[in-house]
Amino acid sequence: MRLGTAALTLTLALGIAGLASAEESGNWFTRLFTATPEKTEPANKIDVKTDPNKIPISSSNNRIKQAKADLERRQEVCLKLREIAIANGDDDLQRKAEMLDQRAYDLYVAAKNQARTLDLPVADPAPKKGGR
Repeated sequence: MRLGTAALTLTLALGIAGLASAEESGNWFTRLFTATPEKTEPANKIDVKTDPNKIPISSSNNRIKQAKADLERRQEVCLKLREIAIANGDDDLQRKAEMLDQRAYDLYVAAKNQARTLDLPVADPAPKKGGR
């Protein structure tokens, strides 16, 4: 009984290993004992180098617009929460809605300030030496 269980387990494990590597050529037995080939990158790949210090201005304008849209959406939700709190007479919910509204505004200000700092020119970290 134990020998049969061991044989069945071994067969099942080898079958799963064969299915897992079915994408490669050859049969399951040869793939089981051979090393997997390393994947190589195509030779015609072009490396594009970008300067991380130069960010287009339109990107920061888009970020400011997105931050403004997020603020308006969040303020609408806070307004609905306030209306629900007033209708139910729930002071705790009204206080939480006001806190959420303040947090939404703080997020907007932080996003706007971050987008503006991206527009500032970055000083050259290693000035060139030479004639003055």
